[in-house]
Amino acid sequence: MTIVVSLVIIIIIIIIIIVVVVVIIEVTVRCVCRYADRAKQIVCKAVVNEDPNTRLIHDLKAEVERLRELLRLEGVDLNQGKCY
Repeated sequence: MTIVVSLVIIIIIIIIIIVVVVVIIEVTVRCVCRYADRAKQIVCKAVVNEDPNTRLIHDLKAEVERLRELLRLEGVDLNQGKCY
């Protein structure tokens, strides 16, 4: 009778160990999934490190070219006369 009781106790201990291991694995998987979800939501926006004055000059030159093209399409010849 004592051998049967001992075997039952050993089986119960093994079942408890298996349950604990399964719970630990489940918690680990949940943590990894949460980490992966947070990592997936990270948005990386590249920004060019540019001097504001350089950017302004670039934008103004582009605007001048756009306006020249607009005048050319309207039939205005910028090569006549002098520009100061």
